Amino acid sequence: MNIHIKAIDIELTSALDTYVQQKIGALVKFYPDVLRIEVEVERTTQHHQKGEKLFRSGAKVAIPKHTFFAEAYAADMYRAIDVLRDELKKEMNRLKTKRLDKSRGKA
Repeated sequence: MNIHIKAIDIELTSALDTYVQQKIGALVKFYPDVLRIEVEVERTTQHHQKGEKLFRSGAKVAIPKHTFFAEAYAADMYRAIDVLRDELKKEMNRLKTKRLDKSRGKA
C-alpha cells in the first residue's frame, strides 16, 4: 500500500507525516487490499483570523473496483486528519456492509 501526502501552503514536518501515516494507514484494517491512498493537507487561508476553520485535509483511497473520497475542515490540522479518518472509515464500512448484505441475499 502506498500513502502519498501532499502539503499545500503548509510545511510537511516529520511529525505531521508520521501522524498521517498512522491515522490514515490504519484504514487497511477495513480493506486489506487497499491499492493507494492520496492525502492532501492544506492551510485554507493565509490570515490567522479569517474564518474559524483554517485547515483542510482530503483523501482518495483506491481499492479494487471502488474509490473513496473524503474531505474535512478544522481549526487544527491534526483534528482535520482525525475527522477525515472517521469519514473514510464510515464510507468504507458502509460499502463493506453493502457488499456483505448482497452476498447474503439481503440487498
